[in-house]
Amino acid sequence: MIKLDTFRYALSSYSKFLWRSTNAHGIHSPFVYDLVTKCFYDQKKYPQYAILQTIRKELGRSNHIIQVLDFGAGSRAPGLQKSQTRRVKKMLSSAATSAKRQRLFMRLVQYFEPENILELGTHLGMGTLAIKLGIPEAEITSVEGCQNTFEFTKNNIERWLSKTMPADKPLKSGQIKLVNSSFAEYFEKRSKDRDAQQKISSQKFDLIYLDGHHNGPATLDYFEQIKRQVHKDSLVIIDDIHWSQSMTAEWNKIIKDPQVTVSIDTYFWGLIFFRKEQAKEHFVVRV
Repeated sequence: MIKLDTFRYALSSYSKFLWRSTNAHGIHSPFVYDLVTKCFYDQKKYPQYAILQTIRKELGRSNHIIQVLDFGAGSRAPGLQKSQTRRVKKMLSSAATSAKRQRLFMRLVQYFEPENILELGTHLGMGTLAIKLGIPEAEITSVEGCQNTFEFTKNNIERWLSKTMPADKPLKSGQIKLVNSSFAEYFEKRSKDRDAQQKISSQKFDLIYLDGHHNGPATLDYFEQIKRQVHKDSLVIIDDIHWSQSMTAEWNKIIKDPQVTVSIDTYFWGLIFFRKEQAKEHFVVRV
């Protein structure tokens, strides 16, 4: 059953967010102001939105059953914890990247134009698709811990993209690398792979999206690993920073990290920048 205190915390944290948050008019950093006005609040109806919605509708009708092993906090919905069978349509509604976040994610990658992207938590591929439709040329590595979810998404994602990629920007082999691994194992393998060590040390990610294992201490541990994989112009997005008291507490530790210069709390996402040329600032923004 859903714990009552989980909902109480959600209501309390959102009320605090609304009280503290601002829109573009309350932002005095040119970098953040441009991001908010040109990306967050971009009202253009991009054609990719319709493609994303079509795929969501397909999944929303799917009664396909997956035996899911959940490495993280799972979903707030009842009966969706740890290892059990789930219908794809239920997974979409309870734990997948929402349509609103998909559209924002697509705009973010269009705005920043990252070339090398790491997604931690493939799930049903909603984030992966938003990235690819937003910036077709990008190299994407997406990590999923549950083997059955990984296989389902792998079998579908290339089929979807082969139908939807622009004719002048066809899907190229190797541009999306799907990895079946826990996040901890992925980082461990990266650090221990001696043959690739020299390449790894020089190849940093322009964008890292952490969407999985919604556990505060685990998130902080992953962030310590993530810091080794970024450069001064990288963007890190952490999903569900107000999922629980534990997640919020660790988010507050992350934004105080000396390497972090700009942080943005949108309630559902936390955005982290490492821009050395910018003074340390924190923003709470309604999206």
